Amino acid sequence: MSEIFISHAVADKKLAKALVTFLKEAIGVPEKSIFCSSVKGHDIPLGADFNKYMKDKIQNPKLVILLITETYLERHFCLMELGAAWAKSINACPIVVGDVSFSTVTDTLGLKQAWKISDHSGLNAFKKMIEKADVMLEDRGPDIWDEKRLEWRSSLKKILPKLPRGTTAARHELDKSNEIIAEKSGIIADLEGQIETAISQIEALKKCKDAKQVQEISSAHSTNSPSEGFDDLIDKLTDTKPERIWSGVFLHILLDKFDKAGKINWQDDDKEFTEAIQYNLLSDDSGYPVLWGTKKLNKIEAALQALEDFLDDPDNESFIAAQEDQDIPMELNDREFFEHHLGL
Repeated sequence: MSEIFISHAVADKKLAKALVTFLKEAIGVPEKSIFCSSVKGHDIPLGADFNKYMKDKIQNPKLVILLITETYLERHFCLMELGAAWAKSINACPIVVGDVSFSTVTDTLGLKQAWKISDHSGLNAFKKMIEKADVMLEDRGPDIWDEKRLEWRSSLKKILPKLPRGTTAARHELDKSNEIIAEKSGIIADLEGQIETAISQIEALKKCKDAKQVQEISSAHSTNSPSEGFDDLIDKLTDTKPERIWSGVFLHILLDKFDKAGKINWQDDDKEFTEAIQYNLLSDDSGYPVLWGTKKLNKIEAALQALEDFLDDPDNESFIAAQEDQDIPMELNDREFFEHHLGL
């Protein structure tokens, strides 16, 4: 029996597939316990009557997970599934995606707690909801949970921007938008001219031979605050983690850049570091050195260099000092830096 029913729009199948993978790998939901019509292995059997099969599946699941996107709210079949969950008082977990408001959930499902999918702090609560649904789970250790949370965060950054947007808007919203466009058309035209001039200046600047001068000029004209710039660099470094690699291996690679990786614990971590060798991240030579200079590690090296340049920039001294006053590690060659900022 499918204990978890994932209600979603077909157009959002990449997000649904990522959620199915997270449920199985991070939380331990057995494959046979998940029904998701767009994901192979969890979908409708060949030859089955679609409407009847879907109707049967949503009768008595232990939990219905609703992936509520703009597209979801425009699909009649999705709204039928949502209505069935409401009418039968089925235990439901609404997940709000993109620009969908929380009021949409409360208006349709009553005073129901919803989870904003981009709020990574809500992952623990989501896991507890699955556990409370009395679904038979396979064992997953805390290391697996930490690793898969990091992968989930990384995958969402790639999936969410590519999800289709809704195609309808309220009449008053459309009228208001048209008024704003009309009022600002002159300003827009002026800004477009300024942009063209700026682009020409930027292209000329890129041709300068003094790379340091280019960097200084670019930093001086940046609109990002040091805090935003630092967070952006941390996100970029997080995204360089190779897929399918254990977070402990990733930490080992990062520390190796500063000659602080230490010896590999082959007794406890044999499988994980053997995979790193097989993926050409570590050499199988004596000492198992990290294969710096290869294409796979160039992005990690570039992200570390960008962070190092940021931390060495005198313009960021006050920001760094303020962080250190709060006992936040800001030294890149310190293991605590990666543990705190990357969750490793």
